[in-house]
Amino acid sequence: MASSTPYPPPEPQSFTAMNKEMLNIGGTCQYLTCDSYDFLPFRCESCHGRFCQDHRTEAGHKCARAGEWAAKKAQQQANRTASPSSGPKPTVLTANQCSHPQCKTLIDTLNSVGVACSTCNRKYCLKHRIPEDHDCKNIIPVGARQSVRGPSQAEKARSALGRLKLW
Repeated sequence: MASSTPYPPPEPQSFTAMNKEMLNIGGTCQYLTCDSYDFLPFRCESCHGRFCQDHRTEAGHKCARAGEWAAKKAQQQANRTASPSSGPKPTVLTANQCSHPQCKTLIDTLNSVGVACSTCNRKYCLKHRIPEDHDCKNIIPVGARQSVRGPSQAEKARSALGRLKLW
């Protein structure tokens, strides 16, 4: 069973065509007198130039912006430590307890995260985070208005109907 359409023969590639494909990987050293080709060139963080292994250091390629990246990194580190975004780190003394009545797990610590329930407005540990696990429908939400304990609309209607029957 011979195939009626054989595969076309591969096109011969010349060395120069393959060499051009290889030049797409990596790059040349940007040092003025070097110009060597490197497949994995180093990037200077200060001047953002690409250099070979011999000229990868700031002193090796006589960087005009030597030390600039280190100063920026030190400034960012100082800003990060000076103004913490999340406040002080939580400890056992500042942590809260899970709102489930039988649970004693401390939440909002480095080891345990607290999950807020949007239905009952309470915070729970990961074990009780699902509304069915902490019986959310039977809990009065935190911050909800206390209902005045008086007769409901249905009770008022029944009593009015009862008084009408007696009349």
